Amino acid sequence: MEAAGTVTRQEKGQGMVYAAIALGVLAVSSSSILITNLERGGVEPLVIAFYRMLMATLILALPALKFKREEIKKLSRTDFLLLVISGLFLALHFGSWISSLKYIPISSSVLLVASHPLFVVIASALFLRELPTGRIVAGTILGLAGTG
Repeated sequence: MEAAGTVTRQEKGQGMVYAAIALGVLAVSSSSILITNLERGGVEPLVIAFYRMLMATLILALPALKFKREEIKKLSRTDFLLLVISGLFLALHFGSWISSLKYIPISSSVLLVASHPLFVVIASALFLRELPTGRIVAGTILGLAGTG
């Protein structure tokens, strides 16, 4: 039985989750402003994208290698290839988005990037014939409400 005032392991874990979410929100919400300042300082967009991807890789890869090494070893060649292709498309996304900040206002760029749920719903309906459910429409509206 836990003594009054002591923090359980589960509560510590939840605290870490909330701290990670807060850090993620802070990083995402401030990135376009920081990137614009770097570009104004003469740093090229693709250099910024490279270092952003490098930092994210280091931050995510180190814990993954420590805690999920066995799962990583079990990846098939196909899975690994799909991960590499996904990473290339993510790099393309960041390179394009960071470059866009040189040409359009931050608010317009962020709005376009954050509106991807809407484009996914539309593309799913058009190309996959998956009509959106009420929950999907509600989630999309809620997600878009946060961009305004």
